[in-house]
Amino acid sequence: MHTELATRLAQIETDLRNGTLDRAALFWLTVFADATASADSVRSDHWVEQGLAAAADIPGLDAANLAPRRDLVTRYNLFRFVRLKDNAEFSGASLADLDWQRKYRVSLRPEFAWDLPELRSWAEARWSELGGVDPQFAALEAVLEKYVGGKSAAHPHPQPLSHEGEGSQSQTPAPSPSEGEGWGEGESSQAPDSLPPRSYLLEILHDAQAIFGGWLPRPAVERIAAALAVPQAEVYGVTEFYEMFYTEPVGRKVVRVCQDAP
Repeated sequence: MHTELATRLAQIETDLRNGTLDRAALFWLTVFADATASADSVRSDHWVEQGLAAAADIPGLDAANLAPRRDLVTRYNLFRFVRLKDNAEFSGASLADLDWQRKYRVSLRPEFAWDLPELRSWAEARWSELGGVDPQFAALEAVLEKYVGGKSAAHPHPQPLSHEGEGSQSQTPAPSPSEGEGWGEGESSQAPDSLPPRSYLLEILHDAQAIFGGWLPRPAVERIAAALAVPQAEVYGVTEFYEMFYTEPVGRKVVRVCQDAP
């Protein structure tokens, strides 16, 4: 492997381990390596399409976020971009000037081109070690398996959720979405198998919020919606209706207010 390429890959690994580079950047590097398995370059739009398709099977990976892919491209000087419109070339510092709405031919820098197979092996090995499912999202998957299991297939198309008594956002939710049907004290917290998966939404949101430290990040809401086969807007609607759910971190900007203070 070219010594300069090895140095840059070592820096990527260091940044991944230090948390200064999102693991999604490593994901995009593996997608690039796979996309160039039979050619030395890939179109930027095809790179994105392949990445979005592959990310659908990786819970918690926000492939729609441009920032990790942009960091991979601009911080480590691995790539050469050739704009399809006019064949203008971008590498090194000029990568910061990319218009991400344009289409490009993406390849490794010429001096690294012969190292594509080694780059592919490196990326796969690091993804196996440092990538994969985030621990918090692995815990979310366990929650979804607990309440839904394989039953989400019963509703293959998104269905709207019904909210009774939506006159006040400050009302306290009922102990269960089914108003006590078989969820009595001392019984399992899991809903009866006869209920559709979307009936478990409040239970799942409670558990998910605990997993993520008191709030629900967007990828978690998206994953819950997909598992229950309901529109994401409906899940967001529930989080806005019940005041104990937060979709941004609780801290200086979001303050919990004690409801029963004297």
